[in-house]
Amino acid sequence: MLSRWWKYGLWAMVVVAIFTAAHVAFWQRIMVEKDFRQVQLVVNYEEIASLAGYKGLTAREGIKEFSQHGVSGVVLREAMIDDLRLNGDIHVFSGQELEYQLQDGADLGFNIVGSNTYIITSNRDTYNQLASHMKVKLAGVNTYELSDTYVIETVAPYIGIKELGVGFTTASLADVQESGMTIIPQIRTWPGATQQSIIQAFALYRDIPNVSAVMFNDDTLPGFSELLPVLAYELSKMDVPITQVEFFPQRA
Repeated sequence: MLSRWWKYGLWAMVVVAIFTAAHVAFWQRIMVEKDFRQVQLVVNYEEIASLAGYKGLTAREGIKEFSQHGVSGVVLREAMIDDLRLNGDIHVFSGQELEYQLQDGADLGFNIVGSNTYIITSNRDTYNQLASHMKVKLAGVNTYELSDTYVIETVAPYIGIKELGVGFTTASLADVQESGMTIIPQIRTWPGATQQSIIQAFALYRDIPNVSAVMFNDDTLPGFSELLPVLAYELSKMDVPITQVEFFPQRA
């Protein structure tokens, strides 16, 4: 009999502990969120573009459709170099591959290094986007403008930089601006972030128009952990909220 009552008492303690923990968590959430007075319904740009494509619409037309149903903001995930390659915006060669392509002896005006990586585009906006971010986030980057062709050279192998965040395309920014919605940039972390690179990168991010909040894409923020004061200061210059995604813990 004593053993049975002991078992009941133990279960009762467990139930009380669970309800107490739930109450504490609920109360903490109320205290954190009690001052929040603004709600915004947002959708990811890539998802809009995908859904619009199924209906035979452009991304811009899809955004306008969503704007008519209460959506007021669009999340733009920062493009990777490989996104631009897959989209056909750039062509990537190793130095050896580029030399083979130029067997006719064409003079590019610079020496090709076999082990280097060369990114080539005919679109000046794409070139400016890539060059500005790569020079900030990578060492050993050179750029060349050859009439209607633009070349970015880096000593880094492509496999090591293909996931580097390189800002936002002018097309995606224009699509959102045209709709009158706000932009929530989702910024990627880059390896080896320094104080200078954080300052320079966020100077580029501050040029994005009509930003209503900032998100981060990865589980670790740029500069974690020693450079968090620098990151916080640069973020404060944007004067918008920082987004925290529930169930996606991010260090920093």
